Amino acid sequence: MPAYVTDTHPVVWYASKNHAKLSRRVLRAFDMAARDEALIYIPAVVLWEIGLLSKLGRIKLREPFDQWVAALLVKPGFQIIPLDAELSFPSTVVVRRPSIGWSMARETWIRDRI
Repeated sequence: MPAYVTDTHPVVWYASKNHAKLSRRVLRAFDMAARDEALIYIPAVVLWEIGLLSKLGRIKLREPFDQWVAALLVKPGFQIIPLDAELSFPSTVVVRRPSIGWSMARETWIRDRI
């Protein structure tokens, strides 16, 4: 099963149904995760950032933050990575490239401490 790691804005745009900001590849990866055909890891710090951005009014979620997170995590292919988890798996990372916006960069192995 393909595995991906997301950053803050792609998961906000996907969960908020703002799909026009995602590339077709990224949207396909999120849709696959929602159907349990892929796994998207969400670093805990990403959820912390989304909560902070929402509280500061920098982003607007369709529902309160706790409900937004619960609705996202009820989908089968989404999993939180705790701050103390070690990553070690073949994956693709959703990244920001200034010239083209959000896309995916292939990584052979990711092994970082989050």
